[in-house]
Amino acid sequence: MISNSRFKLSCNKISLWTAAFIFIAGMFLSFLIPPLQSPDELDHIERAYLLSKGTIILDAPEGRSSGGMIDTGLLDYFRIFRGIIFKPDKKLSLADSELAKSINWTGAKKFRPAYSISYYFPLLYVPQAVGLAIGEKTGLSIDFSYRLARLLSLLAIAVIILVAFNIYQPNPLVIALLVLPMSLFQMASASIDGLSLALTILSMACFLRIVQDKTNSNPLFYYLLTCAVLVLSTGRIYLAPLILLNFMACYYLKNRKYCYLCVLSVVLIVLWFIVAVYTTVDKRLVMGASTLEIALLYLQHPSILIHAFASTISNAAMTTNYLYSFVGVLGWLDTQFYIWQYTLFLLLLLSICGLSISAKDLRTDWLPRSAILLCVLSAIFIMFFLLLVTWNKYPAAIIDGVQGRYFLPPAIMISYAIAGRAKLFEGLPRKMALVLVLALCALTLLSMPRLLLKRYYLAGEPLKLAASTMHGEPRQGDRPTSAG
Repeated sequence: MISNSRFKLSCNKISLWTAAFIFIAGMFLSFLIPPLQSPDELDHIERAYLLSKGTIILDAPEGRSSGGMIDTGLLDYFRIFRGIIFKPDKKLSLADSELAKSINWTGAKKFRPAYSISYYFPLLYVPQAVGLAIGEKTGLSIDFSYRLARLLSLLAIAVIILVAFNIYQPNPLVIALLVLPMSLFQMASASIDGLSLALTILSMACFLRIVQDKTNSNPLFYYLLTCAVLVLSTGRIYLAPLILLNFMACYYLKNRKYCYLCVLSVVLIVLWFIVAVYTTVDKRLVMGASTLEIALLYLQHPSILIHAFASTISNAAMTTNYLYSFVGVLGWLDTQFYIWQYTLFLLLLLSICGLSISAKDLRTDWLPRSAILLCVLSAIFIMFFLLLVTWNKYPAAIIDGVQGRYFLPPAIMISYAIAGRAKLFEGLPRKMALVLVLALCALTLLSMPRLLLKRYYLAGEPLKLAASTMHGEPRQGDRPTSAG
């Protein structure tokens, strides 16, 4: 009993320390990173703004991509930082910073397309929408409103992780994934990646707690699981396979009312997917057919589909780019660490992964752990397939558009599947893994600020570029190339 109490106290401390670290590190990075520097963050802020106005489904005027009516002051704010986004050698000047702080909400509106996020149901944007709405209603500047949106998003992430870790014990690998540069960079932004990671952790924690407690489980855990999966599945469609965990949770709970709730979730997810497909218009790429028609063509000709997948996975340059951007290619995929730093990050991560694997209770838990891995495989397949049919002309020789950061939620899921029920401090391997997690934290905190200062503020040698399409052959030099 004493040892169990000590373990519970230690886990609570780890949960609190992890949440506090994420919040404090995120705040520090938020002050350091100029506004709108996360990939597609212009569109994310636009989506949050439209949600604050009650817009769920985006408009698609004749001949234009899906979007909405945006305050002209916010559009002026966007224009100041677009130069930094699309000119990787440009630094943030004091004049631009002061000009951005002087821009206020105008009340006048102008249509702007919202590329890349039209398929997302906007519940993931609630914290950012609240921040923007408070700023607009109280007469705060747009810069202050934007930073409030960042703050509320980061606070929501920290709270969700704290709750999740107290529902079900974390493992060293999931903590390591949270402190990777890519994870912290996205959490510090107003993007939805950080909240997606937090909700993935919450869904894993609730599911595994239900598996552990079975019919004695607190009903709140199933409701939290349902909400988390519903928000993730409609906001990040490739994570829809998580609904399988809801069905399996029903099996362990032995209560029919949970099955009804699960079926309702499936109906809502499918309905939103249909609405998103039929209402989204993206004029950036002329596909020659609708998304649904292209998807059917691939399903009717599986050999073309298999060839595209095989060519993509076997492409060494793309695999390398996935690894680098999984660890962290910051900014709009234009801010890279040195190759030796990526190597060190990956070695630490792989070591933590190996030390976190546990076969404890595998005989009793093989089914839920296998279900999680099935969700991972399904999510990765859907991720590639969706980009294949929405961002690549038919027939595609290779699947373009996949970024390493997309693999972070599946990696979180894998961490729970391989860790089992082993306690956080149980055995020498776990203790060694936690030491390596501290080393990973130190490496992140020592390397990120220097890189960000060089990218956004300090004059010097230009950073080599990396394009967002994530393909191409690596160039020679000190830094890796994310894409071409």
